[in-house]
Amino acid sequence: MTFLKTVCLSSLYLIAIVSMPQMDITVANLSQKWDLKGYEVFFYEAVPEIQEQHDYLHLSEDMTYESISDGVYEQGVWILANKRIQLMKAGETHTTTFKVEALTQNDLTLILDTPEDEETQYIKILFKSE
Repeated sequence: MTFLKTVCLSSLYLIAIVSMPQMDITVANLSQKWDLKGYEVFFYEAVPEIQEQHDYLHLSEDMTYESISDGVYEQGVWILANKRIQLMKAGETHTTTFKVEALTQNDLTLILDTPEDEETQYIKILFKSE
């Protein structure tokens, strides 16, 4: 009975995700403050750890960003190309790239795009807007 219940709940979850109205991935639609909601690995969701509870990513239409990650503040510029967000910290040349997996009015799902670490493609970073 428990297995059947799990399968049913998983199916409902997938239906809910698929039926969410997706938005076009544009600068205008991404430009807002996104609070870290958690992580998803396959179908398992994890809440942020204590030091991540106030983490956010604020993308601005002027192509600057501010964020707090693991409690550390940073700012810089961002680029949107091919459904990927590239963040470059102020004063640095290295970029961190995220693939935009899903975007709705209230939810943003990113995947860290690091070809040298294939396992990151299975970790979804979940954000919500205020």
